[in-house]
Amino acid sequence: MKHFNWPVVALLGLDLYFQIFLVVAIKRLMQTLIISTLLSVLITFGLSLVLCTMILILIIEHENSKEKEQFEK
Repeated sequence: MKHFNWPVVALLGLDLYFQIFLVVAIKRLMQTLIISTLLSVLITFGLSLVLCTMILILIIEHENSKEKEQFEK
């Protein structure tokens, strides 16, 4: 558990939440076209994209720090 990256776990949870919300919002959007629902879908998609990018950056930084530790030994 020493190298467990809690920020990545938290971001994965948030991203999963936004993905579920996105599926529900798109389902509602298919039933009736409402501007607020369309905006919700676009905003949620953008937030999911940002969260996925942050997760990837944190994973890459974590892997680089592990490699740096191994290199220094």
